[in-house]
Amino acid sequence: MIILKERKLKRLFDIATTLLEQEIESISQRKAVVTIGVTGGSVTKFYEIVSKSKSKWSNVELFLLDERITSFQSMRNYPKIKKYFSKIMSSSRIHEIRADGNPFINAEKYDDLLKTKNKYGFDIIIISAGVEGHVASVFPRKNYLKKGYIFIEDSPKKPNRRITATMSIMKSAKVCFTFFLGEKKKDLLKEFQEGSLQEKEFPVNFVKRIKKSYVFTDIK
Repeated sequence: MIILKERKLKRLFDIATTLLEQEIESISQRKAVVTIGVTGGSVTKFYEIVSKSKSKWSNVELFLLDERITSFQSMRNYPKIKKYFSKIMSSSRIHEIRADGNPFINAEKYDDLLKTKNKYGFDIIIISAGVEGHVASVFPRKNYLKKGYIFIEDSPKKPNRRITATMSIMKSAKVCFTFFLGEKKKDLLKEFQEGSLQEKEFPVNFVKRIKKSYVFTDIK
């Protein structure tokens, strides 16, 4: 695991963008399609920088790691993610998790779609750590052992209804980019670096087990 610290956010994101481009290029030499999973939240500021790069992700299939089931577009992850990534790749390769219809069926169909692109899961995931150590919509002591994409109705954060990738899918990634952004996550980063909590209690700890794991922070 490599931890990169930089107080200037733009500089931190530039470093992360360069490393991401290198990892995509490296995987592309071995595979025709690169599957990437992304979360929303604070890390969308990084996506804005990525969208301004000269890269053209012609062989990338982009999946959401979670989505909020709500009719309010401003609360959903997909519109923001599409806004940025559609500047460097075809919108048809940015796969939406539907927020209408039957959420159990939508979760199952999304899981099946990922398997058609990469039966092993993800090549790369890009995540941010939540204030209690949650990742995507996998929260402490909830849905830890489930597999695939699932629908949940008891998220501790609003909205309560979400579709999320489970820990089993995220662990499949060969490369992980994790962001700890903002001073309010200082204690969270300390726990991540020095603590002994198990993944069930502190989900973001799973990134330590991924073969190639980068951690980025602007915290002192």
